[in-house]
Amino acid sequence: MNYTEFYSYARGHHGSIYTARKGTVLVFCLDDGHSYMLSTTAANGKVVVDPVKDYWCHSIDFAGSFGDYFTFGIVPLAEDDMPYKADPIVRITDAQRAKLSR
Repeated sequence: MNYTEFYSYARGHHGSIYTARKGTVLVFCLDDGHSYMLSTTAANGKVVVDPVKDYWCHSIDFAGSFGDYFTFGIVPLAEDDMPYKADPIVRITDAQRAKLSR
């Protein structure tokens, strides 16, 4: 899968977004039971499906913010349902959650 295919696939799913490894990867844990990793520094356009958790989960920088969820069209999970606890740089408000749930 490449980035463009992932954008189309992810839209409408529920999940959590994480920035990890000093911002070099974005990881998406979706309601389909899989995780997806996109490199923010590589130009290859590849999406890694079910990356090794030990590669990224111990180095989560922060959770996704409203802009991340809006960009990918993903409905954020409730904070209590996130598989990995992390705070976004800017918290998502209830009004923003409502917009993303449409």
